[in-house]
Amino acid sequence: PDVGPLAAKLLPLIGRERELLRVEQRFERTLQQEGSVVLIEGPEGVGRSRLASELAIRARLRGLTALRVDSLVCSESQGALAGLVRALVEAAPAEARATLPARPWLLQEFEWLRRIAALPSGLPPLPQDLQERTTRLQNAVVDWLVAVAQRRPLLVVVDDAHAIDPASAGALIAIAHATEHRGLMLVACVLHGAPAPIPVRQLARFGSRIKLRNLSAESL
Repeated sequence: PDVGPLAAKLLPLIGRERELLRVEQRFERTLQQEGSVVLIEGPEGVGRSRLASELAIRARLRGLTALRVDSLVCSESQGALAGLVRALVEAAPAEARATLPARPWLLQEFEWLRRIAALPSGLPPLPQDLQERTTRLQNAVVDWLVAVAQRRPLLVVVDDAHAIDPASAGALIAIAHATEHRGLMLVACVLHGAPAPIPVRQLARFGSRIKLRNLSAESL
């Protein structure tokens, strides 16, 4: 079972000091409006989820707002996008509420958001074409993340990104593009050798790749 978030609260992370340092240095750059992308890759059981949880905790201690989504948990269509929306509302409620009214498209897609912002009248109906609707949703979610990041720096952590649903995969590339010169950082964790959507495989082009290996006995 994935005990990453629970283990991060109970157990110290041992043997990953070098990897933690590499990513934490990018936290400081993100706080200075120079976001980045990090792709963490490793085999089954190497501790990707545990590292992702630790990074989220350390980001919060440094002053970033961390949003964490597990693509295996949010596996339905548009699941990772919906997970990011929920994580944003939970982690930055004031900023999310302030910036949501300018994005009525999201209020149309996610009815539960209408608890924090009213749906304007006179909006055109949602597109019937699925691809057009998906693209507009991806753009709206990324635009919202950028708007909130202008108010408080954000770290987006996508665990098990190799398993992300196709409707959400394209948003990762858009987030990667948006990190440049903004207080927005993306960390994606993938299983080495697992098939992944093309946008996930392209993430390494936007930043750095960290390859996790099994720890030696001396590291423990």
